[in-house]
Amino acid sequence: MSLRILSFQFSHECNTFSTTLTDRAAFQQRVLVEGDEDVRARFANTRTELGAHLDAAARYGWTLVQPFAAHATPSGRVTTDMLDFAVRTAVAASAGVDGALLALHGAMVAQEEEDAEGCLLQALRAALGPDKPIVITLDLHANVTRRMAENANAIIAFRTYPHIDQYEVGTEGAALLDRMLRTGELTSTYLFKPPLLDGCDHGRTHGSGPMPRLLAQAEDIRKRHPGLGLDVISITAGFPWSDIAEAGPAVTVSTTAGRAEATRALAPLMDEVWRTRDERSIRLLDLDELVGTLREAAGADRPVVVSDFSDNPGHGAPGDGVAVIKALVAGGIRQAAVAAICDPEAVQQCHRAGAGATLELEFGARVFPEIYGEPMRARCRVLRVGDGKLTQLGPMRKGMQMFLGPTATIEIEGVQVVLATHNLQVADLAYFYANGIDPLQQKVLVVKSQQHFRAAFEPIASQVLLTDSGGFVSPNLSKLPYKAVRRPIHPLDRDVAPAPYL
Repeated sequence: MSLRILSFQFSHECNTFSTTLTDRAAFQQRVLVEGDEDVRARFANTRTELGAHLDAAARYGWTLVQPFAAHATPSGRVTTDMLDFAVRTAVAASAGVDGALLALHGAMVAQEEEDAEGCLLQALRAALGPDKPIVITLDLHANVTRRMAENANAIIAFRTYPHIDQYEVGTEGAALLDRMLRTGELTSTYLFKPPLLDGCDHGRTHGSGPMPRLLAQAEDIRKRHPGLGLDVISITAGFPWSDIAEAGPAVTVSTTAGRAEATRALAPLMDEVWRTRDERSIRLLDLDELVGTLREAAGADRPVVVSDFSDNPGHGAPGDGVAVIKALVAGGIRQAAVAAICDPEAVQQCHRAGAGATLELEFGARVFPEIYGEPMRARCRVLRVGDGKLTQLGPMRKGMQMFLGPTATIEIEGVQVVLATHNLQVADLAYFYANGIDPLQQKVLVVKSQQHFRAAFEPIASQVLLTDSGGFVSPNLSKLPYKAVRRPIHPLDRDVAPAPYL
């Protein structure tokens, strides 16, 4: 008789400073499917965690119970109704299963529950009892809590940012779950959390920052202590735009050893997390520096890729900032393309006008005008109108179907702009191709993304530039009105001691 495994995704990264609630409709705009058949249809043959679950089931002879998959673009708190739906559906589906393999995020906050994943896991643990294993995979930017650790036998976080190892992490989680089920030997998870709100270079793994060194050190510790059964050591950089008590970087270990032994083994790693707390591997340009640099690079044979860093939908920004577009137009930068500005009203105006039309258009800066300033007002030509459907080319989430909602591609003085109905982080070349723009034929590509774009765009770029356009997710955390985070904490407070850990 095959083992029955509960498998689902419930994922959202919450920026608690955003007033935009994340309700069922917000999940539907990105991913919300219900029932085994629809989940399989959406995720089969994709480089995702649920894609890995499906392949593992065939490998191990499991029967998967997949009641739903839900993933929303980062924004404000998840509604109580949506969290209740997830908990209720998961608990009901858990009847008769042998274990659970879950794709969560780790930084979800709900209206009345700041530890949404901990709430979900606690309910599942109560339903399953203490002897059935629960393995969870998390985003590298999880704010891991004690309740998550107490109710999961193993936590495995992504080890890449951009997150191109989702399938591999899902595969690793499946192998560990299968071993626990077949041997009956369950691991426990211990959490170590220093007094940091942000650290580990925000998890960046593309360059010379501390995160690759920390990951290598964790793997070395795991291998040097074979007798402790340190199956997984995960490092999460945290998500500092969530004002909750347990926000910030953490190290978790899933092991058959006790907490005291794990603490001794991980002490050097925790020391290094603290020592590197202020190391950064990136530099942000202001808009004047950006335009000057683009002028100097005008003769490059490949596009310059620009990250509109502080208007990243992947961290909860509205994705409607137009400061970079204004700077490009004013600076005379031509043969440039921007993806994407979230403005449903402007999209509808373009659809009514039709492809080929020329019109006076106002767009952008609608959600937080007090932060983003005036909208863009310009005479533009509508190059294309579309339905916003695309399939990601990868490497991140390769094969996943995404939906920008109705779109329009416009041109303003040599700058092409994709206008979208839904707010999604641009981490794939398909966001340009699907909207009639060949990214390889542009001199400048501007993307609403902080880091995930690198996996797809760095290989085609002559250089990568990051700009702080004054958006909603500026890295200057001191400007934010924190109230709930534990204190003292670095970098908000001075003279913070590195221990004890939570």
